[in-house]
Amino acid sequence: VSTQSTWGHEECFCCHGCGKQLRELMYHIVDEHTYCDPCGDPLVKPTHFTCAGCKEPIVGGGRIAVDGHWHYKCLTCAACSKIILGKFFPKSGSPFCSPECLTSSS
Repeated sequence: VSTQSTWGHEECFCCHGCGKQLRELMYHIVDEHTYCDPCGDPLVKPTHFTCAGCKEPIVGGGRIAVDGHWHYKCLTCAACSKIILGKFFPKSGSPFCSPECLTSSS
């Protein structure tokens, strides 16, 4: 086992959560403890958020804007419907892509 110098004997290389031997298994290291895949997965994967636009789960990358989490493709201007990739202008809980779109919504 390549981790022998850190954990000692192969038979001592076990999951901190359930005690299962980790030899030849996928494992995670969290806070200097080793975990099997089922025990460690929830510890290393981020909580999934729901997109404020489409209401679907966000898996992978997303963006926080206008008091919510968004898929990149779902954060669109409330006036012109363009996808907002950079700076945005919030008004009444809606995102706008430019000062022009923001003022046109009045």
